Amino acid sequence: MGSRVGQTEFDGILTTLTGFFINGKWRSTLILLFGIGLMLQAERALRNGTWPMAGLKRYGILLGFGTLHLVALWFGDILLMYTALGLILAGMVTWESDRIQKAIWKISVGLGVVFGPISLLFFGLTRDGSFLSELNKQGSSETISHQIKVYAQGSYLDQVAERLAWAPMMLGQSFLFTLFALPLALLGILAARNRIWEETEIGRIWRQKMILIGFGVGLPLNATVFWGWPQGRDLPSWLLVEFFGGPFFAVGIVGLGLHLWRSGLGFVGRILLPVGRMALSCYLLQSLLGTTIYYSWGFGLFGKTSVSQDVGISCLMLVVVLTFAHLWSRKFKMGPFEALWRKWSHVAPSESPPPPPPAPTRPGFQV
Repeated sequence: MGSRVGQTEFDGILTTLTGFFINGKWRSTLILLFGIGLMLQAERALRNGTWPMAGLKRYGILLGFGTLHLVALWFGDILLMYTALGLILAGMVTWESDRIQKAIWKISVGLGVVFGPISLLFFGLTRDGSFLSELNKQGSSETISHQIKVYAQGSYLDQVAERLAWAPMMLGQSFLFTLFALPLALLGILAARNRIWEETEIGRIWRQKMILIGFGVGLPLNATVFWGWPQGRDLPSWLLVEFFGGPFFAVGIVGLGLHLWRSGLGFVGRILLPVGRMALSCYLLQSLLGTTIYYSWGFGLFGKTSVSQDVGISCLMLVVVLTFAHLWSRKFKMGPFEALWRKWSHVAPSESPPPPPPAPTRPGFQV
């Protein structure tokens, strides 16, 4: 949310390290986990005969949360992409044919490879339809100066107007990015169908393949950040990291995380568990903290911080979010927005629900 001031050599090193370890990784990890969660939600709803209506209603409400977040807080919203993924996949989670699964997988991977980079280039369009003049220098100085003025000095209503002006571009970019995210979400669904977290032959095969393929391909692709990144976002390395290296790395992260959890090293999971149970509330809290720190109606640091200061602020925000999640979970079973989400998306159970799809007894679809 902050912009850059006088970048030092240390800031350049931090930019490279965040490019290697963060850019494109955690968003992709969350998309993969979203697919796993979607499958588990569908299985529960199938037991009482409320799927897919429960899913359609659930993601329709998420559309409202995402729109409100986009307009009221921050235009870097990811909830709209989750909404699109949920609505697209709500009916697919019950399909059992391996042939159909493989066909959908191949089509979605193809769409992601073709349209994923296009979404990045679309994001690089200004409102007058021209590319940001200096993409390798992180955008045109005119655009950055304008945003600094609006978010560091403008009123809250000025900022809302600015987000509304950019909304069509952001919505279009979210649609294109959904095509890129679809293979990861589908992979999460397939992983859940094969019970990747269980200590079974199928679960072990999935975890091992995700670790080997994820890191085996992801590490070399992410290593491209070591040329040109500190001097600015080198376009070829940015494309590789954001749309290919990041997703592969995320596959490895999920596989390794589940392997460590099965090995009894789940202390990190216990630390993060409350956040996972109230992810929507924590996401909105993070946006509220970030905008309060950087925008004019808060501390007004937009355009006044370096990379190293932004990293420090991000770590502080992480501590606040973790603390909030742990304190809240001591008294409540779910976060405040999760409670509203469940209440508003409730669908009455069917009197004679159909049986849920059986758990797989063979490796099935392979990564």
